[in-house]
Amino acid sequence: YERLRLVNETIEAPQVLASDPVELTAIHEWAGVVDPGMATIVSIHYNLFFGSLVDHEAAGRDLGEYVRVDRIGTFLCTEVAHGNDAVHMETTATFDRAARGFVLNTPTAGAAKFMPNTGPAGGAKGAVVAARLIVDGTDHGVFLFLTPLSDSDGSPLPGVEVRSLPQTASSPVDHCATTFHGVRLPFSALLQGDQGRLTPEGEFTSALGSPRRRFLQSIGRVTMGKLCMTAHSLGVMRHALD
Repeated sequence: YERLRLVNETIEAPQVLASDPVELTAIHEWAGVVDPGMATIVSIHYNLFFGSLVDHEAAGRDLGEYVRVDRIGTFLCTEVAHGNDAVHMETTATFDRAARGFVLNTPTAGAAKFMPNTGPAGGAKGAVVAARLIVDGTDHGVFLFLTPLSDSDGSPLPGVEVRSLPQTASSPVDHCATTFHGVRLPFSALLQGDQGRLTPEGEFTSALGSPRRRFLQSIGRVTMGKLCMTAHSLGVMRHALD
């Protein structure tokens, strides 16, 4: 995480990097040679986290703490029971009409987010969390929600439970299982776009009729992530052959 902060000092801005596929793949190509663990963190923070924010409507969010890496961004999508079939994930974000916000919940053990870097290492963290948007009992499919996870010493915020997973020999990253218990989010937490828009009064519209298409649009940065990981692998292989 300290190396991530050093990298952050050298770039123009995270949003600019996330919007430039050439620069984004280049940083993966070099980072993998120096530190595979750091390369993983770089990929999550800049591509999956910031990239998801860049690809959706800004809605006037203050991202200063993420830009300065005072808070590190991560990406919570797959669950214990839903990996390749993440479109069927169970985590819910229920619209509270009275409060004009959302309540984030993990309804079952199988819905625990698995296995993002949400541990205490690196200090404060936040995430874009994939969850089912529920409005007045209607499931509108999977959307992303900007969610603070921990405070400056890495301790989970109220309603957030983080369980560290066993450390592996090949990855120093703080992989965890993460669950939510009545976590309240402001209306601005919802990342909106063509896949769907919700008014503060609870009116939902979408240019995409299929929940599966909404899901794929919401997590579109995963596709760029495949290219980033390919660049990472190419850099490592090239270094091995030198």
